[in-house]
Amino acid sequence: MNLLSIILKSLLTGGALNALAKKTGLTPKQLKKLIPLAVPLLISMLTKNASNQEGLTSLLGALTQHTNKKPMQVQVAEADTEDGDKIIGHILGGKKLSDQLV
Repeated sequence: MNLLSIILKSLLTGGALNALAKKTGLTPKQLKKLIPLAVPLLISMLTKNASNQEGLTSLLGALTQHTNKKPMQVQVAEADTEDGDKIIGHILGGKKLSDQLV
């Protein structure tokens, strides 16, 4: 199983999907359509950002600050959405995820 499959499975199964629905206000059905589009885009942008030394160093620094081993459902429920918005903005170069999906 590859990394993308692992991430998608963890977000689309069990309580994580319901936690995401509660956190975002979207329905599980909407999220099942959105997540498979959004996650590959985010991975692609992370790869692009990490293709130079500055981006790689920045990514590694951010990853070391966010080391949570709790189940995905708990991580989603406890997620700081303000911090998450900043992280997504950084990954997308100041753009919003919805801008990238259109």
